[in-house]
Amino acid sequence: MNSIKARFTKLGEERQAYTLQLPSHLASAGQEKKLRTLLWMFEFLHIKLAFFNSNDMIADLNLLHDKDLQLVRAAIRMSAHIIDLDSNQLAAQIVIYCQRS
Repeated sequence: MNSIKARFTKLGEERQAYTLQLPSHLASAGQEKKLRTLLWMFEFLHIKLAFFNSNDMIADLNLLHDKDLQLVRAAIRMSAHIIDLDSNQLAAQIVIYCQRS
């Protein structure tokens, strides 16, 4: 994970901004398949959380009406108070939530 985050921080500000806004661009362009692929990439979610917060991730997940992503969205919503403080807890919180559901 650190290598992905390190590579991301080496991008210029313009490319970082584009990458973090990619979900809304894909949704606007009607690229649901690419959007679904992106939202299932844990690395993207982790980077998004590291630079923004859980509300921004939930907004991205709301761009696509996917039954399976609803679990991820619910896990993020329920654990926002934890993952907003420590983005490294994202995977654990998703797993814990899914096990309880």
